[in-house]
Amino acid sequence: MNPLGSIGSNVTTIYLIFYLTLTFRFKSTKSGKEYASLDEYITRMVSGQDSIYFLPGDSEESVLKSPLLKKFEKKNVEVLLLIDPIDEFCMQHLSEYDKYKLKSISKEDGGLFENDSQVKKKN
Repeated sequence: MNPLGSIGSNVTTIYLIFYLTLTFRFKSTKSGKEYASLDEYITRMVSGQDSIYFLPGDSEESVLKSPLLKKFEKKNVEVLLLIDPIDEFCMQHLSEYDKYKLKSISKEDGGLFENDSQVKKKN
């Protein structure tokens, strides 16, 4: 169900999504108990990473147990945890942020790091 009703793709929706991207905070695999903005996520991206990764789910606990995270943990790549329905709604209507593509790891196709070929494991 669309949490905002059937507002469609109009100017109001575009402004709403833009505003939310500036104010939203997400849990992530690296934020601990804190919430992180998209800008904070970007400052923690590994060298050569060109996408912002996220994983939607029902709760933080269930998302953190997902086997999809292992691939990202091995490369030290942070993943946003979308545990509120409005989070996923916004990500579905936002294809990029600050020139970084937004990619759901739940739609794994085996090649999520193809464009991030320069991603190197940070120690």
